[in-house]
Amino acid sequence: MADRNSILTEARALLASGREAETDRLLVPLLEADPGDAEAMGLLAEARMALTPENPMAHILMATAEHRAGRPRRATAHVRTALRLDPDNAAALTLLGFCQRDTGAPEKAVEPLERAAALMPGSADAQLALANVLRDAGRPEDAIDAYRAGLACDADSVAIHSNLAVTLQQLGDLAGAREHFEAAIAKAPDQAAIQYNFAILDLLCGRFADGFARYDWRWRKKGAVNRARPFPQPEWNGVSLADQTILVWSEQGVGDEIMFASLFPEVIKAAERVIIECEARLQPLFARSFPAAEVVARSDPPDARLLAADIDVQSSAGGLCKWLRRDAGDFSDPQAYLRADTSVTKALRERYGAATVGIAWHSKTPFWGDIKTAPLARWQPILATPGVTWINLQYGDCAAEIGALPVAVHQDAEIDQMADLDAFAVQVAAMEQVITTSNTTAHMAGALGVPCRLLLPMVPDWRWQLAGEGALWYPNTRIFRQSRRGDWDTPIKAVAVDLNQGGDATEQG
Repeated sequence: MADRNSILTEARALLASGREAETDRLLVPLLEADPGDAEAMGLLAEARMALTPENPMAHILMATAEHRAGRPRRATAHVRTALRLDPDNAAALTLLGFCQRDTGAPEKAVEPLERAAALMPGSADAQLALANVLRDAGRPEDAIDAYRAGLACDADSVAIHSNLAVTLQQLGDLAGAREHFEAAIAKAPDQAAIQYNFAILDLLCGRFADGFARYDWRWRKKGAVNRARPFPQPEWNGVSLADQTILVWSEQGVGDEIMFASLFPEVIKAAERVIIECEARLQPLFARSFPAAEVVARSDPPDARLLAADIDVQSSAGGLCKWLRRDAGDFSDPQAYLRADTSVTKALRERYGAATVGIAWHSKTPFWGDIKTAPLARWQPILATPGVTWINLQYGDCAAEIGALPVAVHQDAEIDQMADLDAFAVQVAAMEQVITTSNTTAHMAGALGVPCRLLLPMVPDWRWQLAGEGALWYPNTRIFRQSRRGDWDTPIKAVAVDLNQGGDATEQG
């Protein structure tokens, strides 16, 4: 077969000259060799729509090509044409559901996928597609029913077992989640995403040795945002660091970088020399906080100093946990470890005045963001507390939310929380207290030792565990948890009562 590019060039020329049948014959072998070739599929669909414009399958083919090319809105137009020609076409209904999901409307995807599943009663894939959009649409209980219907069609479906496990975990059925993760891994032990999600379940349940050992699968996840850094030194394997130089490099988001930095004092105490590579915005803060270490801003390619032959071992920051956080006892005495600029903090505290309480309520974390966010409009019981100067610590543009409040929340235009993390540390350190959901503010306040009240969903991110008022990673953080999924009123009212009674956020449960 000629190379792909020459075939596509010839196909375009044939189409332009009105020779659709020849275009069809030319492209079919190319797609047989690579069924995922969206460009070839689009040309083939164009040829077939010209040959048989009233054939729904030609429009489905074009919709599939547009969808695979990342153009769900254009795909939707062709799907609707196919459904006009054949209203009960299960393939078109399924594709319409996917397009609705991918344009940010999972609730609109439910109806076409329900119809597709009804037209294919024995299809595990149809039930899986339906279940996934039900979960994305905020209907996890209904999603579980669809997953179980899918397992009735195919009891060995790895995708259904793993997605069901994630959904059961979201609802707090951790035993059920473990059962289905184990079933998925028994069938597909090399699927990194499943292994990683199982690690998160272990960590949530406090099974730290197992969880952090399995946590290494994060580097192998398909489409993972974070990749292992390309350092030549051997990975630290937990042996003594006496007389050793270790390079520790940060990973994941800013909140994770701050949290895993809680291990740095331990490593600095154990090693002869420590070099830390971190996100550039954190470099000034980390350099001040860990003066015994050499702190280098992350760059690509890495700073030449980090490739030196006299560095004995290297480790990701999260990878340290595999050796240093193996059980709950390893978290027994959390200490504040970040240091804001004290002179600037003092000046800012004087500028803000007394009784300052910083607030943050939103997270943009993929999948978890909506679950972790407690809408500011629900905070009225807290914000009604008298005698408080409220300070906005929420990153992003939230002027409209603040403007809709019946109380004043000061927004410091001189500080951009995410652009200048050293200035943000100063701002948080200037607070008498912080009230926040699980986001960067929670980690910054915890690491600085600022008294913090933390609002959490019923099943939180793994780092906060399932129960208890204290935070494993941080001192002076007190947790207020939902008693049922989606109920922010209960923890918000509990914080309001505690705040009005003069409760100390440093009390640990």
